[in-house]
Amino acid sequence: MGQVVQPAAGWQPAFTPLRKRSAGRRLATGAQDAILPHIDWRIMDAKTEYPDVAWVVGAGVRASCPEPGLTRRVGAHNEKLFVVEHRMEGDWVGAAHSHPHEQVVYVVSGRLRITAGGKTFEVGQGDSFVVRGGVEHQASAIEPSVVIDVFTPARQDYL
Repeated sequence: MGQVVQPAAGWQPAFTPLRKRSAGRRLATGAQDAILPHIDWRIMDAKTEYPDVAWVVGAGVRASCPEPGLTRRVGAHNEKLFVVEHRMEGDWVGAAHSHPHEQVVYVVSGRLRITAGGKTFEVGQGDSFVVRGGVEHQASAIEPSVVIDVFTPARQDYL
């Protein structure tokens, strides 16, 4: 996260602009920027509410703290895929939970203890694991950690 990917010089979107919809209601022009400021709304396919290409400039992503010791930064996403960076303090313990989303976790740095599907294991820098939707899982940081989570479908509850 944080690397800027620039389109080629002279590149022009070949898509029709479309306003973002929210819960079935059309938003006023500009309102979509207040809700999802990290999406480039200029490149939209008229058949979908999501752009065909979306990129996120990491420096512009707002961090949220959904619980003490955990910082979340939402990255690029569409209706099928969703990427998020999570930073955990060394004493963070997450609640056991499940969700319908498939989840891939890549550990950028640190060390975590994971309990999922009745198994407990530790992961560290460069390790990854997958949790199927509906499987209860829980994580705790053994040391300060950074992970990249990828979900499918998109986590609307994180927006």
